[in-house]
Amino acid sequence: MATETKTDKAGADEKAKAQEAAQRQEAALKPEKGLLAKLGSIAVHAYEMMSPGGQSLDQHELVVRLNDPEVRKWLKDMGEMVPLPRTPWPSGEGK
Repeated sequence: MATETKTDKAGADEKAKAQEAAQRQEAALKPEKGLLAKLGSIAVHAYEMMSPGGQSLDQHELVVRLNDPEVRKWLKDMGEMVPLPRTPWPSGEGK
């Protein structure tokens, strides 16, 4: 009977982990407005940085935004669902 209890607990733990993963995936696919603004800012600064008039300010802002904990968590959660390119994380200016 003790074995059944351990098995039941293991099953409940697995179910809880699966539910938590599903919630993270749901949140990653439907980000809050604040996170959407940060992601949009990343896209705009990347575009501006690559334009002929791009400035070092755009690069600095990209590093700042990419080091934001909310953006990093979103990238991690998305990376669990789809293959995202892995590159060294920018450091320094944004910390």
